[in-house]
Amino acid sequence: MIQNLGYLLIRSFWLILPAGLANMAPVLTFKVHFLAYPVDFGKKIKGNPIFGSHKTLGGIIGAIISGGLVFFIQKWLYDFSFFRSISILNYAKVFSGIGMFMGFGTIFGDLIKSFLKRRLGIPPGQSWFPFDQLDWIVGALIFICLVISLSKEIIIVSIILGFLLHILFKFFGFLLKINKTYI
Repeated sequence: MIQNLGYLLIRSFWLILPAGLANMAPVLTFKVHFLAYPVDFGKKIKGNPIFGSHKTLGGIIGAIISGGLVFFIQKWLYDFSFFRSISILNYAKVFSGIGMFMGFGTIFGDLIKSFLKRRLGIPPGQSWFPFDQLDWIVGALIFICLVISLSKEIIIVSIILGFLLHILFKFFGFLLKINKTYI
C-alpha cells in the first residue's frame, strides 16, 4: 500500500511538473518590463479591477513557455527507462504542445481565482485559503483532461500534491523574502 502510494506520488509529481513550474514563472517574468502590461488593461468592473495590475501579459507568456519547456525536457527524458517507468503519459506519442496547454491552464485557473477575489474585495497578495493553493493545479488538470484521459486517483493525488507543494514553495518564498505571506 505505502509502496504503491509512493509510486503514485512520484508519477503524479512528474505529470504536474510543467504546471508547477508554469505557476512559478509569472514571478520570474515580472521584471521583464516590456511584458509588464496588465491582462485586464486596467479596466474595472464596479470600481474593482478585473484581475489586477499584477496579472500581466508576461506572466501568461512565461507560464505557457515554461510549461512547454518542462514538457519538452520530459519528452526527451522519456527515452530513459526510469523516466518511462514513472510517466503517466506516453511522451513518444503525445502532442508536444501539451506542456504549453498545461501552462495556459495553470495561468487560466489563477486568472479565474483572481477575478473572483476582486469581486469579493480581496486585495492582491492577500491569501484566500485554500483557493490560492488550488487554482493552478485545478486549471492545469482541467486543461490536460480535455486532451488526455486521467484516472480519478491520479487527479485526486495530483490535486493534493499540488496543494501541498504550493504551500511548501510559498513558505520557502516567504523565508527568502520573495513572497509577502507564508501561505
